[in-house]
Amino acid sequence: MSSTREKILEAASVLIAKDGLKGTTTKEVAKRAGVNEVTIFRLFKSKQGLYQAILESLFPLQEQSAPLATLLAPPWRDREDLQTRLEEFGRIFHDRFLEKNRTLLEILIHSENSAPGRDSFLLERASALADLLAARLSADPKRYRTETGIYLGALISCFLLRDPLGHSLVSPDEVCQKMARILVEKGDS
Repeated sequence: MSSTREKILEAASVLIAKDGLKGTTTKEVAKRAGVNEVTIFRLFKSKQGLYQAILESLFPLQEQSAPLATLLAPPWRDREDLQTRLEEFGRIFHDRFLEKNRTLLEILIHSENSAPGRDSFLLERASALADLLAARLSADPKRYRTETGIYLGALISCFLLRDPLGHSLVSPDEVCQKMARILVEKGDS
């Protein structure tokens, strides 16, 4: 059985993904979760505290980045092995973060630009993953920082670019292959 906290987070996630942060009231969240509105404030202190808890619960940074760090751990047999690992990094990022966390992305997209913490949350997560990737590629991570940021940005873009039926307009596999090749070639230069 779900805890009260989990019920509230689930209810708030659904409502904010649908109506945005401003369009969702704590009263609606309480009703959907089957709890008293006071319970929300006792657990999360404020609507903003609830919003931050949702973001954290949907994308715990340590849990999400651990498999990626293991995958990219050196040594690599050769440049083809490195390219294969980089492609897999992109697929894991796409499948385990983007596809698995569709609700999180809907919340972030539907949240108003002024929602406190929205941009810092995105920036912090994307930067941490780009830094992880850059650090695994070189003793001088700054050398790869721009390209790793572009790689993750390209995957996020291909996830967001969809036709009216919801089909991806860009193949994540193609993005993974092309970006992995670029990163490997940069290492050769």
